[in-house]
Amino acid sequence: MVNGNGVRAAGRCSGRERALPPHPPSLSSSSKLSSHSLFSVHLRSEHCEQRRQEARLTCRTICRDYCNNTAVHGFRYFFEENRSPVERGFWVCAVVLCFAVSFFLISKIWSKWERCPVIVSFADKPTPLWEVPFPAVTICPATKSKQSVFNYTQAYHRLRANMSTEKERWQVETLDVVCMTTMTWQLNSEETWANDSALEFLREVAPTLDEIVEECYWQHMPFNCSEYFKEVVSEEGVCFTFNGLSSLELYTNITLQAQYDQPSRSASGWDPETGYVQGELAAGVESFYPKRAQFNGPSSALRLVMRSYLEDMDYLCGGCEQGFRVRLHSPAEQSWSSGHVLAVPLNSSVMMLAKPHLIQTSPGLEELSPTRRSCLFAHERPLQFFRKYSQENCLYECYTNVTVRNCGCAMIGTPRVPGTPVCTPFSRCMVEQYSKGVIDTPVSLPEISSEFYSIYCCLFTIFVERFATNFLLKTLEEVCGRQRGCCPGHVLLPAEMVLNYSHWAMVRGSEDGSVMCNCLPSCTILRYDGESSVDKFPWEERQRALGELVEPNMRGGVSKSQLNVYFNSLQFVTTRRGEMYGHTDFLANFGGLLGLFTGFSVISLVEVAYYISLRLWFDIRRRAADRRRRELRRNQ
Repeated sequence: MVNGNGVRAAGRCSGRERALPPHPPSLSSSSKLSSHSLFSVHLRSEHCEQRRQEARLTCRTICRDYCNNTAVHGFRYFFEENRSPVERGFWVCAVVLCFAVSFFLISKIWSKWERCPVIVSFADKPTPLWEVPFPAVTICPATKSKQSVFNYTQAYHRLRANMSTEKERWQVETLDVVCMTTMTWQLNSEETWANDSALEFLREVAPTLDEIVEECYWQHMPFNCSEYFKEVVSEEGVCFTFNGLSSLELYTNITLQAQYDQPSRSASGWDPETGYVQGELAAGVESFYPKRAQFNGPSSALRLVMRSYLEDMDYLCGGCEQGFRVRLHSPAEQSWSSGHVLAVPLNSSVMMLAKPHLIQTSPGLEELSPTRRSCLFAHERPLQFFRKYSQENCLYECYTNVTVRNCGCAMIGTPRVPGTPVCTPFSRCMVEQYSKGVIDTPVSLPEISSEFYSIYCCLFTIFVERFATNFLLKTLEEVCGRQRGCCPGHVLLPAEMVLNYSHWAMVRGSEDGSVMCNCLPSCTILRYDGESSVDKFPWEERQRALGELVEPNMRGGVSKSQLNVYFNSLQFVTTRRGEMYGHTDFLANFGGLLGLFTGFSVISLVEVAYYISLRLWFDIRRRAADRRRRELRRNQ
């Protein structure tokens, strides 16, 4: 404020007043200020200068007191008396260097904490085998169509000779969904889809459970096979799963698999995330489902006697590898062909060792984002077709959505909603979308031509069966080795590039965004690997020893095989995903480095806050009170 004489009122010190000299200025003849007003300005300038000097003195005193009393190393030498400027400069450089090194190392720890906060290690103690369910065992016979019901080979040759009827043509095209014969697709230039009646035809011509499984034993006790086996339709055709959950518990209600579910066992006392309910093992162990083994060894597990009728074997549809294909997988998952596959040859006894692998995640990691922990909890990613999240389910759902979006159909074995037809494996749409929309590969590949179509059988087979695993050239050569006519040697390198990139595109997404699955692994993973040993199965001698008749001419002859699935150990080592650097670990590393290089601690931080707040405020108030007392004594 300015008074009537043009002089700023008493209060704060202005910039103009700070510029006035400490002595009264000389009065000129043109000055309009009275001597009294100039003297007042002079007094206020002196007061402002005194306050500034007191503030500087207070700050210096605070800094000196802090440096002399703090626990941080080196600070007390800054204001120590009788120290030369060189000594003070040395200690300033030393303290600054120590702080710089400590902050550099802390930044490294921060970067590591941000980049990989999760460590995968072994659990503290082994897991008993009865805490995990016995693996679900899916059996797929090599016979896709019984020749006694429908002779696929004969109908195929009639189709090639243009002698088939429309019904035979439709039946061959329907069986191509599971037979995937190399040359059949080349006979058809039109798009063909399989409807629900085609799937019913696959079930009619496929072997039934009673025809392929003769005897079932669980822990040496016979049981009703149809009670614990359920029928599933996959890219292998009609298969049968033991110890698996019902389709109502695997798929959502919008899928055909859940709506047309056949009666089967439901889970009781077991959850894929938390496991079995806690309690005594002997207290009603048979009431739990899925089944779990109580002991190890072949005598306390699953034993099956399977048979194949020779007159029903079709080497054109089923291939040269007659017998059965067996997959071990979690009861809460479908039998995808990406799982571990083992063969049971004809007239053989197979001892199959199941090896459980369990990966669990610490609950503390749920605070981190899925990208940082590299896994997803079940509630974080609900799926459209599946009730439980897993990386395989997510990939198959993504693959189904891409196929339906681009071709208007879904592959056999994948979940689909009512009204969605089943794609034939070698339709032109599938080839073009696989090569353009799904792969979208940046590498140089040949144009879509007859040569590229000729290798599609190899590419598509591996893509469907193994896209959830690593794509190796060895795998390509294995498939092509069985189908020499479809994979010329000079296209193996582009095919390898296609397969490698297709897996990356399905998991991470293609560059143009046409495929964006983002299917991270599940935080709780239960899978089973298997090792098998094969020996001859003298089933005829066994029947004679039991006094049973052997009918060599029964349906043209029969071949039998035996399968034993068991655990070899009472315990196994669980893998656990935990925190590499939690908040406590990071704080300990942070404080350890600061304490090592500078002696800084939490108390030191409290000291800094105290000196720049409470100490400074009360020192200013104390000096102001002392100044007022001096002024009162001077005025008196």
